[in-house]
Amino acid sequence: ELETRRNHLVTKLECPGFTEKKRSPFLFPEFQKMLSWLFILVFSVVCVVGYDPSADVGADVGTIGANSGVNAGSDTDSMARIFLVPHSHCGISVNETLQDSYSTYIKVILDSVTEELTNHTSKSFVWSEMVSLQKWWTDPSTTQQQKKNFLNLVKNKQIEFVGGGWVQSDEAISFYGPVINQMTFGQTWLASIFGEDALPTVGWQTDSSGASSLTPILWRLMGLDVHIISKIDATLKAKYPGMPNSGSFQEDKLFEFSWCSTENLDCDEVSIFTHVLDSGYLSPPGFDFEGDEKENPPITPQNVKSRAQAFMNVVKERMSWYRHSNLFMPIGGDCRYVNAKKQFQNWDMLIQYISSAPEYSNFVISYSTPSKYFQALDATNVTFPHKEDGDFLPYRGWGDFDATCDSVDTCLSFWNGFYSSRPYLKRLSREADSVLRLTEILSVAGNLASRSFVHYVRDIWKERYTTLENLRAIQALIQDHDAITGTSNNEVTYNAYILQLRNSTKESSALNSEILGEMFAQDYNRLRSHDRRFTYPFLETRFGDVKNLTFGTFIPILVANSLAWTSRSMQVLTINEVGAGISITKGSGDAVPFEVIQNEIRFLAEVPPLGYQTYYIQLTRETSGSEHGMSSQKNTKRVESNSEETERDLNGTYYFGTPKKDTGAGEKARSQKLRDSLCPESFELGNTMITIGFQKTSAGVHDLVWVKDKRASKQPLSLIQQFLEYSSWNNNGQFDNSFSFRSSGDASPIQPVNPTCVLKRGHLFYEVSVKINDDVEYTVRINNGLDPYLDNRIELDVTTQASKNKDIIVRFDTELNTTGIFYTDNGIQLVPRAPPAQKFNSTLDIASLYFPMPSQALIEDDFLQFVILSAQSFGVSSQKSGSLEVMLNRGNVNNTYHPRSRANFFLLFGPKMATQHLRQTLSYQLQFPASVFWGAETRNVTEWNNRFSLFTYSTPKNVHLLSLQTLDSSYSNFGFRFNHLWGKNEDPYYSTPVDINVMSLFSNYFVTEVQHTCLSWLIPSKEVLNLGNIRLNPTEIVSFTAHLSQKPIFNDLTWDYKIFAVGAASGLLGATFLGIIVLGIQRCSGSGPDVTNVNYDAIIDYGNRD
Repeated sequence: ELETRRNHLVTKLECPGFTEKKRSPFLFPEFQKMLSWLFILVFSVVCVVGYDPSADVGADVGTIGANSGVNAGSDTDSMARIFLVPHSHCGISVNETLQDSYSTYIKVILDSVTEELTNHTSKSFVWSEMVSLQKWWTDPSTTQQQKKNFLNLVKNKQIEFVGGGWVQSDEAISFYGPVINQMTFGQTWLASIFGEDALPTVGWQTDSSGASSLTPILWRLMGLDVHIISKIDATLKAKYPGMPNSGSFQEDKLFEFSWCSTENLDCDEVSIFTHVLDSGYLSPPGFDFEGDEKENPPITPQNVKSRAQAFMNVVKERMSWYRHSNLFMPIGGDCRYVNAKKQFQNWDMLIQYISSAPEYSNFVISYSTPSKYFQALDATNVTFPHKEDGDFLPYRGWGDFDATCDSVDTCLSFWNGFYSSRPYLKRLSREADSVLRLTEILSVAGNLASRSFVHYVRDIWKERYTTLENLRAIQALIQDHDAITGTSNNEVTYNAYILQLRNSTKESSALNSEILGEMFAQDYNRLRSHDRRFTYPFLETRFGDVKNLTFGTFIPILVANSLAWTSRSMQVLTINEVGAGISITKGSGDAVPFEVIQNEIRFLAEVPPLGYQTYYIQLTRETSGSEHGMSSQKNTKRVESNSEETERDLNGTYYFGTPKKDTGAGEKARSQKLRDSLCPESFELGNTMITIGFQKTSAGVHDLVWVKDKRASKQPLSLIQQFLEYSSWNNNGQFDNSFSFRSSGDASPIQPVNPTCVLKRGHLFYEVSVKINDDVEYTVRINNGLDPYLDNRIELDVTTQASKNKDIIVRFDTELNTTGIFYTDNGIQLVPRAPPAQKFNSTLDIASLYFPMPSQALIEDDFLQFVILSAQSFGVSSQKSGSLEVMLNRGNVNNTYHPRSRANFFLLFGPKMATQHLRQTLSYQLQFPASVFWGAETRNVTEWNNRFSLFTYSTPKNVHLLSLQTLDSSYSNFGFRFNHLWGKNEDPYYSTPVDINVMSLFSNYFVTEVQHTCLSWLIPSKEVLNLGNIRLNPTEIVSFTAHLSQKPIFNDLTWDYKIFAVGAASGLLGATFLGIIVLGIQRCSGSGPDVTNVNYDAIIDYGNRD
C-alpha cells in the first residue's frame, strides 16, 4: 500500500513519447480525509519494521526533450524519394470570419477529403488547426458515419495531425502564455476525441510571418520532435539580383538543421529538428489543380508526359538543395481540396506515370505525411547543421505586393508593420488574457473553498467549467496569425475579434465577480440572502464608480491578485462628489494610505498572492456644502503646506486634506489648486528614488527631458521623449499595408494644436497630463514613498489615433553609447537586435530596424540601462545609438477601422544592477495588474471573509506561476506551470537556480496524484518530481498535474470522521509502542531487520511530501 501511495505521489513518466499516458485514478476528497489518517498509521508501521524507501527515491530520472528525433551522419540509399504531402491551409481568414470560412470551405473540404481517403487507402492528408475541425465535428450535419470514417482514417495514419493547436499562432507578437494555452487547448480537444496516440509529433508553422526563437523551445517542451516553418527571410531561401549572399540556404543546403534557440537551457533538452519549406506551403507552380486551369492545366493522357517532365524538373532542382535524396513536397494551399476527388485524380495520373516511366526508375513517389518523411530521414546517415543563434524576424518578402517589381527598392518588403497594426485589438487581447488568468485562478480557489460550504452545489461548477472552456476557446482563437496581427479586414476584425473579446471579457469578469462574492460571503445561500454579489467595470475604463455612499455604512472594495507574489499597486476609483470626510480601511480596521483629487480616490492596495484583500470606504462625518476632503480614523495632526491643509497620520501616512475655509474667489482658487494646476515652463517631480524633469518646447508641448536616479547619480541622465510620425512610402499610389512597414523618410514631430499640460501633485503620486492635439495625449506618473517597485518606475499612459498613411511613434533619446544594438524579448528571454549587415541607402534601412516587442525592450552601455516595459505588443526600433522608439499606432490605407487606442508603459532608467533587478517583476505586474471589484453597502465589516490567499506565502520574485488551471469539469485534476523568469547572467541574484516547495506553498491543502508532464499536461515526463524541492534553472518551465483538496480542521469534521480520527490516532499510538517493544526484543536477541543502514533523512523527506 505504501508503494502504491508513493507511485501516486511521485510518478515516473515519459516525455516525449506515448508510454504510461493514463493518469492515475482520482482519489475523491471524501476518501482523502480518511486515507490521510490511514496513511499515517500504515507509514508508522512500515517505518518500524525497517522499510527503506530511499532505495527508490530518484531512480529512473530522465529529462524533458532528450533528442531532436532525427539521426545525423551520409545518405547511402541510391533511390530518391518524393513525399507528396496533401494539406489544406484553411481556418481563420483575413477576409472572412471563421463561420463564413467554415460554411464556404472547411466543411466541404473535410467532407470531400473524408470520402476520398475512405475510398482510397493509399491516399493521405494533413490537418493542423483544431478550431475548424471541432466546428465540423460538432456540426449536426456531419453524420455519424462520417465521424466513424474519419476516426478510422486517423487510426490508419491516413490523416495525420500536425501542430495540433487550436490555431496556427503568430510567432512575433503573441505572448508566450496564450500561445501555450492555445496549443494545450487544441491538443486536449484532439486527444479527447481521437486518443493520445493521435497527438502530433511535428509542429506546423507554415504561414506565420517570421519564425521566433521562442516557438522551438515551446514545441520541444510540448513533446514535438520536429518544427516545420516556411515564411523566413526570402533572400535566405533564394537568389535575388542586387542582394549579396542571397540564396545561402540553397547553396549551403541549410533548409534542415537542429535548432537550439536559447543559451539559457540545456540544448539536449530543447533542441528541435527544424525543416524550412523551401518554396512555401503551396503546390509547385502549375500544379494547383483547383486553381486557374490556364496556369495549372489538368493532367490528361495526352499531356502527362510533358507535365511529368515539368514536375520532375522542379523535383530535381529542389532535391539539390538538400543533403540527402528525400524531398518533402507540400501539395495544397489556402482552402484547397474543396474538390478532393479532382485533386487526387490529377496527382494519381502523375504518380502512375512517374512510377512506370524508365527515365524516372531511380525515383519513388507517393502520398505521404510529415512523420513518414522524418522517419525516412531517421534511416539515413546524414549530418545536419546546428543553429544556436537568434530567430528569423522580421520576415522579409520579395515581390509580395508587386509582382512586376524589378529592383531591390521595389521588390523587398519588411513584414513588420503588423507588430503595431490595430493596437486596440492587441490591447484587448492582452487585457482579456489577464482577466481570464484571474478566472482560472479563482475557479480553482473558489471551488476548493466552496467544498467547505454548508451548501456545495456541484452543478454550478459544471456550468462554470463550460463557461471557462468557452472563454479559453475565444482567447485561443485570437492568437491566430491572421487575428492578433491586426491584418484582417475591418469587418472581420470588428465582428470576429473585437466584439468577441469584449463579450468574453464581460463574461469572464462576471464569473470572477460571482466566485469572489461567494468566497467573500463564505456560502451560496448567505450570498444570495445578503446580495453580496460584486460588480466589475468593463475593461474600457480603469476606474470604478462608487455610488450612493451614505453615512454609517461601508462599501467593500475587493482587490484580487492573480500573481504568485504579494501585489502592491495604486488603485483608482471614481466617486460621486460627496460632502463629507472619507476613510479607507482594511477589514481589520487598519487605515490605508489614500487621497482624493476631484472625484478620484487613489489608495495603496496590498494583496496576497493568488488571493484578494477587501478594503472599506466609509464617510467619517456628515457635512454639507463644498467641502471635499477626508480624515483618517487614527489620531491626526495638522500641518501647513502651500496654504493647503493636510492631515498626516502619526505613523507617517499622508491623507489629502480639506482646503482652508474661505469665501468667494479665495476658496474657489485654493480648491482648484488642490485639484490640479497648469504646468510651468520647466519643472521637476521626485520621490525618494528618482526625479524627472520636464521642459516646454518651442512648439508649446511639454516633454520629459531628464531622469535622475538618486541612489546612483548626482547628475540627471538625459532622456528626451518625443512623439513623432512616419509618413507611408508611396510607390506609384501603393502605400505600405497592415502587414508591412516602410516610410517615405525619417519621422517628423507631431504637430500640436492647442496643446495643454496639467500637473497634479499629491502625496502618493505626481502626474503630468499633456495633450498635443486631438490624436495624441499622454500622462507621465511617478509614485511617492510607497514601495521600491512602485517608486523606481516612470508610468507612461498614451492615447493615440493615427491619421491616414501615418504611423505614430514615441522616441526616447539618451546619451548611452549602444552602437545601434538593442534588445527585445520573445516572451521568456531577451534577444539581441543589431542593424543588418547590408545597407540599402533608402527608407528600407528604417524598416529593416523594426522588431517585435511582446512586452520588453531595452538599450544599455557598460553601466546604465534604459528599459521600456509594455502592457501589450508593439514594434520597436533603435534608429541610432542611444535611441529607442515604439510604434504606437498605424493609419495604413487598406484598414480604415482605427479607433483610439490606449497604451501603458513602465520606464526604467538607471544603473544596470538596479533596472535588471526590477525589470521582470514589474513587467508581470504590468501584464497582470490587480483587479478591482466593489459591492453593496454593509454595516458590519467583520462578518465577511475579508482576505484570502491560495498560497501560504509568495514565491521568490524570479519564479512566476505561469498557469494554474482546472483540467476537468469535476475540478479534481489541476495543471501547474512554474517559470523561472531570468536568463543566465542577467542578474547576480535572480539569475540563479531556485528551489520551490510546492507542498509548503499549499500548506492548507493536500497535494496528491502528482504527475510531471510536458508543457501541454498531456504527455508524461520520465523525470521524477519532488514537490518538496522543485529546482528551477534560469528560463526553465516545469509542468505537472496534481489533485488538490482542503486539509480538514478537526472541528469541521462530521461525527463519523471524528470517531474514525480518534480511532486512528489510538491505533497509531498503540502500534508505535508495540513496534518499539518488538523491535527492542528483536534487537536484543540479534534477530529482525537490519536498520542500521536505513536512510532516515529520506524517510522523513518522503513523509513530508504529503
